[in-house]
Amino acid sequence: MSLATSLKELIPNARLGHYTIVEHLAEGGMGHVYRAFEPSLSREVAIKVLKAELADEPDKIGLFDLEAQNIAALRHSNIVPIYFVGHQGDLHYFVMPFITGSTLDDWVESGVSMNADQGIWVLNQAIEALDWAYKHGIIHLDIKPSNFLVDESGIILLTDFGLARTLGQTILDNPDECYGTPAYMCPEQILQQPTDQRSDIYSLGATLYHLMTCRFLYDCETVTELVQAHLEKPFPYADAAALGLAPGWINLFDRMTQKSQADRFQNYDELREALANVTRLGPVKKKGGDTLIGEGQTLVPHRSSATKEYAYGLLNPKFNSWAESSIDQTLVRKKAETLNGIQRPMKPMKLSKLIKPLKEMVKISTPDIVDLAEALAILPQIDEFVLNLAGTGFARRTMEHGLTRKKAIRAVGPDLVSQLILTGLMLRDDFEATPEFVWTAFWQHSVATGIVSYYLMEVVTGEFTPGKGWVDTSTKKLTSMLSLNILLNKGKMNAYFAGFIHDIGKLALAEVAPYPYYSALREAIEKQSSLAYQEKRFMGVDHAEMGELWLGWIGIDGPAKQSTGAHHELAKKSGLLASVVSLANQMVKIYGIGYSGSPVVDQRNLWETRAWLELKAASKNQELTPSLMEESFIPLVAQLPMMEPVAR
Repeated sequence: MSLATSLKELIPNARLGHYTIVEHLAEGGMGHVYRAFEPSLSREVAIKVLKAELADEPDKIGLFDLEAQNIAALRHSNIVPIYFVGHQGDLHYFVMPFITGSTLDDWVESGVSMNADQGIWVLNQAIEALDWAYKHGIIHLDIKPSNFLVDESGIILLTDFGLARTLGQTILDNPDECYGTPAYMCPEQILQQPTDQRSDIYSLGATLYHLMTCRFLYDCETVTELVQAHLEKPFPYADAAALGLAPGWINLFDRMTQKSQADRFQNYDELREALANVTRLGPVKKKGGDTLIGEGQTLVPHRSSATKEYAYGLLNPKFNSWAESSIDQTLVRKKAETLNGIQRPMKPMKLSKLIKPLKEMVKISTPDIVDLAEALAILPQIDEFVLNLAGTGFARRTMEHGLTRKKAIRAVGPDLVSQLILTGLMLRDDFEATPEFVWTAFWQHSVATGIVSYYLMEVVTGEFTPGKGWVDTSTKKLTSMLSLNILLNKGKMNAYFAGFIHDIGKLALAEVAPYPYYSALREAIEKQSSLAYQEKRFMGVDHAEMGELWLGWIGIDGPAKQSTGAHHELAKKSGLLASVVSLANQMVKIYGIGYSGSPVVDQRNLWETRAWLELKAASKNQELTPSLMEESFIPLVAQLPMMEPVAR
């Protein structure tokens, strides 16, 4: 055996220090990794050797030595340790244990996505390693699947500190260079701005997203597009839901990969707490800052690329002067002034055009499938929406082949399709927005809430059981007089309609006083507070009360009006329909389906609310448990399509 003094001499049986080379394993950005044997201790080791083309550059040698020093400073069960640092001829190297096992990159290559338990297993150990490094003044800056080893006992080990920096250290000596792995790189690395533990949190989020979905956070064709996506694209909510991620995971990854460091988890303790609650519903609660967010409340994820100054897409871009100025806290209205502006407006309200179509929606009839099919033929956006809805887990039967329009109507339910057609006609022919606002995302939220309310009522009556599907109610034994009364009076309740109109008060408030209402929207976003709270501050009345009053004024009464006034009263007994709408509203907000202007999910754990208890009591179904709803109903909400604007 001969001593190797150059890279080309590192062949099997060559000696490097007191180690014997066995084989070449891999090549990285700065070096080669070899498997070797240490005779004195009779053990296998891994040796990282600086690349030959870098060995003549003092700065690269310095970075290589720094990596060895960084690893040597970290003694932790989830970090690969260092045994020895050496120099022989032209070779600079350091020695680590040889880990028998695999890397998380092998998992990616297998094409099998991690489940929730496996994600928790990986993330918990990765947090421990990175937190330990950070507490010793080191950030990794190259978090990705291939830099996590998994030994035979299931221990996750962080390796490759080649890009690691100590806190306060300049990222790059050459401003024209950018180090890292584009698929997982945080925006500040790309822009060569200061990095800290939040930078590793971003890359860790992108890594776990890849492991749990088998898809990159941003799947682009070129590196340029990928880098641009990390800088500008919002979190891919729809893709994440379609790939099967649960709400808690979606919002965990969303928070980890926010563009701004200030919007991410600020430290590993926050991330640990969020991970401990990841199986709960709802976006991860953001801490700190001047917020009024209540205990148990969380933030609604938003899918729009519009900024918060534009109320995430609700403010018309033409009103950029509003977005670019600060909120005038003195422009507030009293309740009487607001109500007077709606009851006795100076000019006819655009909202008045919805009175006739809304009253048509209240009526319940038995629609003919042929008539429904003909109506869908002239409403292409609603037609496509119904076809997509028929492909979700809410459908009455599996429609794998030959999905015709009539089959889709039967799968979705003729009564619901009838309501969706009336919705489409109303939005096409009657609704006219005021110039200040764009209500597309609002209506998407309203439609989704109506649909979820409809299917929740089917759960109550026993016609639909999560995890089991639809039953034939003609042969189903009614287990209680309560469920019989619900079934007989379901038509009067019209759950879709109640869910669809639950936020109608927002349109009234926005029309009577556009700028004060924009102020309430933006202040709620800025303070991360309840929109109802800010509406009362700026207008003296919130949208729930306003909606209930307006519906009464136009002659729409009964449970639908009551549920509009009580749709955020999760803790109070408000009647079955109000409870159904309340729960549906929260489920839709949890997934960020559309955006209604309310930045807060009112209750993170729905199963502790009075609304859930009222629904559960009404159903008399002992199998209807929180775990069943989370496993078999909530994921169906994520499958809901987004209704596109209906062309006039």
